[in-house]
Amino acid sequence: MLCLTSLSVALAALALVPSISDALKDGDCEVCVSFLGRFYQSLQDNNVKFTSADIEKALVHTCKDAKGKENRFCYYIGGTNDAATKILNEISKPLSYHAPVDKICEKLKKKDSQICELKYSKETNVGPISDDLVSSYLQTAGPEHRGSEEAEGEGIEEDPGGVGRVV
Repeated sequence: MLCLTSLSVALAALALVPSISDALKDGDCEVCVSFLGRFYQSLQDNNVKFTSADIEKALVHTCKDAKGKENRFCYYIGGTNDAATKILNEISKPLSYHAPVDKICEKLKKKDSQICELKYSKETNVGPISDDLVSSYLQTAGPEHRGSEEAEGEGIEEDPGGVGRVV
């Protein structure tokens, strides 16, 4: 009987230890960690009282100005007017005792996995297209890409500024 009791105590203790799979990996919950990190810093910078109620008010106010993926994050946590559920207390309570934002996001992931699926879109800067690139394309392109001036009376007419326009 003593052996069975020790075993159940050991299993209960093991269940309380967070598993490695629960921990966030690099890039997980990107929007959550970034947004809440900046939010926490703004609370400190503005000397907001770290009470759950004050944090919730500030969070709803911050969510009103959120755009893009951050607005979607606010929707998932209930920070927008049209949100179906409200789990703001899952953020405000841990923040009131200065819990790390990555741990808060781990708990939010358990409540709603969509929160951690949000990623910022990567912007690609193509840069300006050079005249050399355009002229080299026109030289190598076949007539099917360049168009025919005789086709239905359309052609390219060049204005004094050197810019072609279709007529």
